[in-house]
Amino acid sequence: MKNFRVSDLISLRLENERTFIYINGEKFIQCKSLLLNLPVNKIDELSNIKSIDELDKSSEDQKIVEFKISPETEFWGHCSNLQAWAENNYDTRLLHSNLAFPLLKKLTEIGDPKAKTIIKQEIIKRLEEGYTPVAQFLQATGYLDYISQEQLLPILLSWADPVFEHIILNKYDDFKDREKVLNIILLRKEAKCILDLERILKIKLLLSSNQETPQSFYIRNKHVIRLNLENLDLEFLPQEISNLSHLESLDLSNNSFTHLPSSVTRLTHLRTLNFALNRIGYKTRDEIVEKYPQYEVSFSSNELSKVIKIFGGFAKYFKTIESIKTQDITELLNLNSNFLDKLIKFNFKELGETGLTLKLQNGIIYNQTNICFRE
Repeated sequence: MKNFRVSDLISLRLENERTFIYINGEKFIQCKSLLLNLPVNKIDELSNIKSIDELDKSSEDQKIVEFKISPETEFWGHCSNLQAWAENNYDTRLLHSNLAFPLLKKLTEIGDPKAKTIIKQEIIKRLEEGYTPVAQFLQATGYLDYISQEQLLPILLSWADPVFEHIILNKYDDFKDREKVLNIILLRKEAKCILDLERILKIKLLLSSNQETPQSFYIRNKHVIRLNLENLDLEFLPQEISNLSHLESLDLSNNSFTHLPSSVTRLTHLRTLNFALNRIGYKTRDEIVEKYPQYEVSFSSNELSKVIKIFGGFAKYFKTIESIKTQDITELLNLNSNFLDKLIKFNFKELGETGLTLKLQNGIIYNQTNICFRE
């Protein structure tokens, strides 16, 4: 078994014809071959290569084959690479990023003072170079968390590459300067619309890829494609929303709408509209469906929401459980049992002192044998 010491903390060993890197005496990672047989006529084409990452990608594009060497020769090659990396202040361009940054991270964790100083500088340097695969690697593996928002945002904003926009999207909710970020990831008119909605509705909209996320938006190609404004007790919709000219899906469920807001009708790309748990009556629903056949609209539980809203402060509790007893309702709301009887159109007194068990399922309130209320 051959050994090579790069520093007090880094060493390499050849074990069973494979080269391993040891950090502080513990096996850390196996080295992978990056020794290439580079034809002389290809050298000029690689004159602008700035890092091993770019060289690796270029070799794939030009189909440069790996040069077969013995395990021992390869071992000494890796030793030379690691020695050069250490002597050049851990310059991550001299190793592949999937080796250089994990090494730096490990050295930082065990207290190497040089690594602690260098790691942030190297992350910033590689981002500023703007090489997309390295930026993707740093984002996917969490290395961007090593630098502050103040350091990160100007770098990301200086590049128009979609990958850098994707990094911004993934960290959007962490950024303090939301207006600046929105104006990068959205067209200016739509960025202003999101900010206006947040101001008018007094909320903070989340950036999400999940359509089910309450009070959120999703973007594609600098346009807001989906918007979720559920559970805000809205009775009107700000006119500003009509500036989201590419909006395809709008969730207005669990609000207090009684009609289709005029601003919605100006959304020419809108296809899906969720009006569940609002106050829209049958006549208005029919008018909407007839006048706007291009919409796929959900009106589920609109009449049911009227009953829930009559219950007032009990509404949240009512929605979160599968079944309750009517005496619980009357006691909680201090209601006269006759009033509740009229409300659900069912004389539960005949059931005796145990009360009537109501259940909510698929928009229907019912007991074991009698449907009490249907939307």
